[in-house]
Amino acid sequence: MNRLKSISILAIGNELLDGDVIDSNSAYVARGLRGLGLAVERIMITPDDPKRITVALDFLFAESDTIVCIGGLGPTIDDLSRDALADFSGCPLELSEDALMDLAKFYRERKREFSSSRKRQAYIPRGALILRNSVGSAPGFVTSFERDGRTLRACALPGVPEELRVMFDGAFLPYLLTELEHDKTSAEGMLCTFGLSESKINDTLESCALGNSIAVQLMVAYPTVQITLKVDQANLIDSEKTLGVALEHVAAAIGLDNIYSHDPAVSLAEVVLGLLRKGRKT
Repeated sequence: MNRLKSISILAIGNELLDGDVIDSNSAYVARGLRGLGLAVERIMITPDDPKRITVALDFLFAESDTIVCIGGLGPTIDDLSRDALADFSGCPLELSEDALMDLAKFYRERKREFSSSRKRQAYIPRGALILRNSVGSAPGFVTSFERDGRTLRACALPGVPEELRVMFDGAFLPYLLTELEHDKTSAEGMLCTFGLSESKINDTLESCALGNSIAVQLMVAYPTVQITLKVDQANLIDSEKTLGVALEHVAAAIGLDNIYSHDPAVSLAEVVLGLLRKGRKT
């Protein structure tokens, strides 16, 4: 296996910089990677410009060995990610017969012309692993290459949110699990609070003197505040042990009555409804 050391995200598209589209894709990818214990080093947005894409790749690969590139894989003249990645990696684009057959079927089933511009989507960097698109047209891919004595990887995913999510969950994450080896040493836990201000919680956390080994993050979503504690030590067992002690300490200082959940997916409304049903108040 190839050891994955660090990973970053590059979102590509003029529409993201113009403010016409909010970059929800990067957030989705970051959450998915986080679920595997992979912390994203950086998230960057760059326009549909091969030179600017190259500059961004140079910058991100300086500290990451894997980059997830989002967008720019479609059939139109402003979809330039495929070409930029091929040039950067030194792996020229080649026609993939498998991708071509998938595309032909996609357009045939929809009774749409399979034009030459649409066939462009079947060109993939030489030697790349194809990530099939089960809900759209453009395939994704993972290309690996050597640069300055390092093994680097670029994963290209479509920018259409539905296509990205299906491909990321169904193809890219399984690839990471089976092809790459990474040591999960970090642990994190959350306390979802209600009834205390962010500044009050901050003062309480400072009084806890958690130390430099524990990273603290506060996120306000009025009227709640989410506290996240992250620990990254020599191994996962040590990190989880330190995290458990820290969570107990913080929970006691905050007050158990002010904590409604340890899972951000559980909303305050759900907790209140559950309590009302338990008390037969609804």
